Amino acid sequence: METGLLPEHWSTLPLDLVYTSLEETPQQWSRGRQDHGFLLDGERSVVRPGAGALGGQEQLAPLQAVQRAMRREAFYRSVIRSWRVLHIALALLTLGLTIWHLVYALQLLLPGMLRRF
Repeated sequence: METGLLPEHWSTLPLDLVYTSLEETPQQWSRGRQDHGFLLDGERSVVRPGAGALGGQEQLAPLQAVQRAMRREAFYRSVIRSWRVLHIALALLTLGLTIWHLVYALQLLLPGMLRRF
């Protein structure tokens, strides 16, 4: 039964072991391609229409679970990617403001210190 939660053993992993790459996944590579069929050119389907219609739901359920898992993974990857961009932007902003503050403080302090000498 799928609960939508991560497996229990994942919660005990340190965050650096759960690192996700920013590279595109093979699923994202194939999105740009227009070839989504499983049959090669010139091949014909050997499945007769209506054959196995009763067992279709049992076969379709695991595929739907995999699709849901892939959508969740894509969502988590986009959240992680967005967080990393925001984190880098905040780090650069912090660095810039720190440098500005030091320069401003030195502009106020240096004239007074130079007059003493």
